[in-house]
Amino acid sequence: MKLHKVLLSFVIILSSAMLSNADELNTKLDKISRKLAAIASEKGLSGATLAVFPLQADEKLKKKRVDFAVGEILGHHLLKTATFTMVERIQLYAVMKEQKIGASGAVDTRTAAGIGKVLGAKLLVTGGVMKLGNSYQIAVKLVDSETAEIIASEIAEIEIETFDKEAAPYLMLVPQSQAIGVFVGYFGQVGASAEGIPQQMGNWTIIPTFRNDTNKIIYSGNWGIRYWIHPRYMVQADYAYVGRENRGDFDKTLIPGGYSKYYAHFTSGYRGNIFRIVINRTGQLSKVFNWNAGIGAARYTGRLRDFYFTAFNPVVEGYYVSSIVHSFKFISPFLRAGIEWKPQQRLGWNISANWNVLRKTVRMPAAYNYYTISPWTNQTEYHDIGKLIIPQLSIDSSLALYF
Repeated sequence: MKLHKVLLSFVIILSSAMLSNADELNTKLDKISRKLAAIASEKGLSGATLAVFPLQADEKLKKKRVDFAVGEILGHHLLKTATFTMVERIQLYAVMKEQKIGASGAVDTRTAAGIGKVLGAKLLVTGGVMKLGNSYQIAVKLVDSETAEIIASEIAEIEIETFDKEAAPYLMLVPQSQAIGVFVGYFGQVGASAEGIPQQMGNWTIIPTFRNDTNKIIYSGNWGIRYWIHPRYMVQADYAYVGRENRGDFDKTLIPGGYSKYYAHFTSGYRGNIFRIVINRTGQLSKVFNWNAGIGAARYTGRLRDFYFTAFNPVVEGYYVSSIVHSFKFISPFLRAGIEWKPQQRLGWNISANWNVLRKTVRMPAAYNYYTISPWTNQTEYHDIGKLIIPQLSIDSSLALYF
């Protein structure tokens, strides 16, 4: 046999083995469902109405929703057999509530039979889940509601680690409320811009012009915490340290009759802090995708980055421009919307868009010193070299760990 055929056979065998182990829980519950369907058919009960009762389990497993997971997956496979007419779980819970029986699965066969009669269900599925060492043992019984007779029973065992992995979408590995998440990520403000303000100094008209290649995105890392005060409401607080650089030119144009244009470059910018708190409404898009939307407040604090520029004509005149330290702070309400991918219960990757309700413009003050050599004069004036517009739109992406 040629080598490539041997390798192909090996890959096929390995793939089959991986697939057979990839969904052990579904495989075992599907096998149980087909056995129950086969026995029901043998007894002439094909097409009978069937109700799947909550499975019994201890409090620890109930809190984790192991019983719920088994019931949901088992019900799915029983429906797939096309042997039974299934009773909706909501309808079953409603009848149990009316008869003041908790949806805990703690009902005996005769009680279950009585509820089955109320529902019009000929057949019932009852059972339980218990922990045995490192495995869960699942016991299932098929009961005739009219006679309370156990028609069939099946038992399956599955390792806890495998069960948790395959039943993760149904389990409550992280609590629905009072859950905490910590995260780190990226924060970027989109659409930043700066505008220069023309100045008149002596015989010079000075025009600060910010270049087209000025950075348009203010970016940094951010980190924070999330807390679920309710299964559908989450509070988030986070912090980001941001910065932006503005590159530009001074265009010195003399009054008519003077010298030609003279260009010089300058750099300025700011560094700042952003602290945000927001309350979000959350929900599910699918088993692994959640949505969130909310409203909050963002507090900005920062200071302009220092810059310095000098230009002169040694024979006639000159000037130099130096920065004045300028701090700023403001608070803006903002709206937030995002999507989170949760491949596991304890791990999530979120991307969100945020929109500041208020638009903020920060002035950029500077000291202009103008002098002439003959006759000697020196004067200083204070002007705003430009204004920095804090963007309203920001994007953040974060990786979170929940517990």
